[in-house]
Amino acid sequence: MSEQQPLPLSDPQEELRRLQEEFDFFLCAVAHDLRAPLRHIEGFGQLIKSRVSPRDADLVPFVDGLLAAAHGMRELLEALLQMCRVTQMPLTREPVEMIPLVQRVVGELQKRSPGRQVRVVFRGRLIVATDRNLLYLLLRTLLENAWKYSRATSPTIIELGEEQLRSTRVFYVRDNGVGFPSDRAEELFKPFSRLHAGIGFEGTGLGLTLARRIVTRLGGTLWAEGAPAKGACFYFTLEEGK
Repeated sequence: MSEQQPLPLSDPQEELRRLQEEFDFFLCAVAHDLRAPLRHIEGFGQLIKSRVSPRDADLVPFVDGLLAAAHGMRELLEALLQMCRVTQMPLTREPVEMIPLVQRVVGELQKRSPGRQVRVVFRGRLIVATDRNLLYLLLRTLLENAWKYSRATSPTIIELGEEQLRSTRVFYVRDNGVGFPSDRAEELFKPFSRLHAGIGFEGTGLGLTLARRIVTRLGGTLWAEGAPAKGACFYFTLEEGK
């Protein structure tokens, strides 16, 4: 009987990467396939609401609750699909000015809450060689987060800047909002983790998870600092192209 040769050991990092790719593929497929039945739920909900007679008006709040839940599910699915696209989309590195991207995002946010007093401050050159589309998505995610958690502060001040940490450029988005306990900073980036859940802040709990995935895709690091009632600051580095 011939001696059986041991199977070669696989590289743990390569195996982890393969499992992550399989999980991402599964996640994308599930999120994509759930959109069709969700459209049916929303459509039937709207149809039922339009046909409720005056004598059955007490049913309207229940239908509205159904539609609100469906809307929340749609936001969650879109967030999951966004995470999938970040992993799969090709990168094109080029010099990108951050300020016009920020102004575009702030303009969109201002339309949602007209009359709100928000001052945006820029510090530094804020030009980086990276992928324009992913950088825009990153800035939009961080600015939406700052916008949401500083809405009770007037005037709101949001600052985008850069610092030099030894030989590394570090960019940041800072706000003067509700902040968070410094010892729980890492929890912000966990999927569905919401430190301020239940106190009037809507969301899917995936925004900062998406932001970290974008920064990782761009070869950088994302971390946060903050304190309760003293605002938050999100720092990130990027691997710059030539």
